[in-house]
Amino acid sequence: MDIKDATALLTHPLFKRNMPQTWADLGCGNGTFTIALANRLVAQSSIYAMDVDANALSGLPSTHNKIQIQTTIGDFAKDSLGPLPFNGIMMANSFHYVKDKYSFLEKIRAALAMNGTIVFVEYDTDIAVPKWVPYPCNFLSLQSLFKKSGFGKVEKMNERKSVFGGNMYTAIVNI
Repeated sequence: MDIKDATALLTHPLFKRNMPQTWADLGCGNGTFTIALANRLVAQSSIYAMDVDANALSGLPSTHNKIQIQTTIGDFAKDSLGPLPFNGIMMANSFHYVKDKYSFLEKIRAALAMNGTIVFVEYDTDIAVPKWVPYPCNFLSLQSLFKKSGFGKVEKMNERKSVFGGNMYTAIVNI
């Protein structure tokens, strides 16, 4: 997926806010969605991009479109999430690596500011692919998970065909 396609998946009125925000991109990989998020946030916002792969992080710029990008090497499921609280947390193709989703959602809740937002980009499947999608979460499962965890409504933002088959979706949850 290129940055243009990733940016299109992040089309939502949420990103029309006029005030700078602080976001986390957990499991950011090479930063395709980090840059897409930077394309959606207002100037002077900041993104805290975390991944376990130092090589992937090395290609991310420190700024993009007047958005500060701070990278850190770490495992978002195990490590501290960084400078809290965040206005938003994005997990693009990374939530499917979280085994204990209920506990992880509590970690996210604690990391978000009042009226915080979570954005997911995931494969719309519940069929595991051990190395690449070990703990999948299709959209209906995501809705159920958040409802059982006491979060707000899960809204599907966009979807598109995946090059690996099936569909990908973006979903948003406002706290």
